[in-house]
Amino acid sequence: MAPGVISHSADELAIEVLRPDGSSVGTTWGEFDEAVLFFEEQFRDRAGGESVHLLTGCQDSFTVAAAIASINLSIPVLPVDPALADSEFQRVVSQLPTSSDVFLIDGTSITRIQERSRNGGGFSGGLPQYLTLSGGSTGLPRLVMPAHRATRDDSRLFLRQLDWLPELRQLIVGPVWHAAAFSTLVNTVLQSRSTLILDRFSPRLVADAIHSGRAEWVHMASIHLRWCAQAIAARPVPDRLRAIVHTSGPCPVPTKRAWIDHIGAHRVLEYYGGSEAIGVTIIRGTEWEHHVGSVGRGFFTTVRIVDDDGLPTPPGTTGTVVMRSAATGQFLSLGDFGRLDPQNYLFLESRRADMILVGDANVYPAEIEDVMSTMSGVHDVAVVARDDTILGSVPIAIVVPHDDVTADEILAACRRELAGEKVPRQILFVSSLPRAENGKLRRDLLPAIEGDQR
Repeated sequence: MAPGVISHSADELAIEVLRPDGSSVGTTWGEFDEAVLFFEEQFRDRAGGESVHLLTGCQDSFTVAAAIASINLSIPVLPVDPALADSEFQRVVSQLPTSSDVFLIDGTSITRIQERSRNGGGFSGGLPQYLTLSGGSTGLPRLVMPAHRATRDDSRLFLRQLDWLPELRQLIVGPVWHAAAFSTLVNTVLQSRSTLILDRFSPRLVADAIHSGRAEWVHMASIHLRWCAQAIAARPVPDRLRAIVHTSGPCPVPTKRAWIDHIGAHRVLEYYGGSEAIGVTIIRGTEWEHHVGSVGRGFFTTVRIVDDDGLPTPPGTTGTVVMRSAATGQFLSLGDFGRLDPQNYLFLESRRADMILVGDANVYPAEIEDVMSTMSGVHDVAVVARDDTILGSVPIAIVVPHDDVTADEILAACRRELAGEKVPRQILFVSSLPRAENGKLRRDLLPAIEGDQR
């Protein structure tokens, strides 16, 4: 019997991996159940104390089966980017409790990489269901434990707020090791009929899965929403598409408008939260049209904006976003900056750490990037600060161009859309930006980039 709440036939597809060449590799529920049982037997043989399982995050059914088996046995799971450098991987291991045996799960291979210490400290607050890594803009992997252990009922309730239904075939866009993709994939495999994942991200693969009707509920990062917009707009989407759900970073307003115009506001949903599971906000496209740019209102949490002294601020005031933790009842922060409107819809602002002080003007790279990302000659863009003898700092733009666009053409467009202090003083062209597979920009690597000028 499959681990989900729905009865499946053994020959029905459970997980299908889509490849860039158009082929796919499918795993039936019968095969998936066998893999889960295999891992459960292997894990029980190694029982006898607290353990943690590191999954290498490969885009295959074995990784998912190992995750389900671990969760069934109440063993904490941590998905890990297989491309981590050895030093980064060791940094991850060093953050795990020394009271735990740590096993690396790579395909069907199971290797102990840390033996527990009798005198070591364990998990505070009980064993978590799974752990995640967060690097933010620094790229350094930091272990994150959710503020509370979510139950399967909690997950199902949250997913249903995102228009998920158990009979829908879902498409998870993004690497399995990414926190949002992993938690969504695991929780829906426990309940859903069939899931599509990508061997490697490709806008064409995403568009083909949606246009063909194979993907009926889609989860992606906001950057994927932007990268897939042109491919999706090429053809009408079928009626069976129920929802496009996006998260993990801001989405430029023009991009979201384009999706809403093409597939309908009722099909576009967004949520904001973090690996810490402090709280989450949700917004539907129909709400977004009346609160343009918002990431929604709190879902079973209270959202506040506080000043530097931790005191609540009135609507419209920018400050630190805090949400009430379900675990402690305390208001905690993910470190983001934002404001609330009078209806308590949250609008995120750039973080203070990203701000560029141009003379006496506060300039935020994200605002410039949002505008430039919608320009026809710009495929991808990042804005960084450069020292200036007169103004102190000025913004420059690092651009992955479309076709033969020139710096003068991009700057002319910027002057039409941006205030003078926000117009980049220089355009550098590169073939790609340092993004993780989940689409997040590695801002720590941007200052060392050298590009060409046209």
